Amino acid sequence: MILASSWAGMSGMMVGSGTTRLKVVGLSQSGIRFLSRWMARSLSFVIADGRSYLSGDEHTMDMAEFFILRKYRRQGIGYRVASFIFDLFPSKWEVRQLGLNADAQTFWRKVINRYTNNQFYEISWNKERSSGVAQLFNNTIATSKTRYV
Repeated sequence: MILASSWAGMSGMMVGSGTTRLKVVGLSQSGIRFLSRWMARSLSFVIADGRSYLSGDEHTMDMAEFFILRKYRRQGIGYRVASFIFDLFPSKWEVRQLGLNADAQTFWRKVINRYTNNQFYEISWNKERSSGVAQLFNNTIATSKTRYV
């Protein structure tokens, strides 16, 4: 798994600098949990898992949870936090949204389009009790920014 060895012992540590600082608040075998803070205020909560939810691939990161407090939305914070997380974990990525969450789909399409310079693709998914869409990309390739898988 991508996360288990590289983040062992990091719980409680701050990563980042300048305006984007994240606190590692939890670790598990496959996931790492972050809180973003600015001026002693928590702004967001992120869970990045080191295994694909859709395929189980241990070499694909999954943006399992991503939440920005409502009063901090539409200020570019979501893009900065997401980009920072993507940059922390160069890998293949999947970012899923539920089918009924049109706002999340719009947000992620804009963020990933900007982050990858439109080098991603989108799939529909259906698992047991939920379904939706996912954007897939690979940010390990050193060309123009990020290339799709």
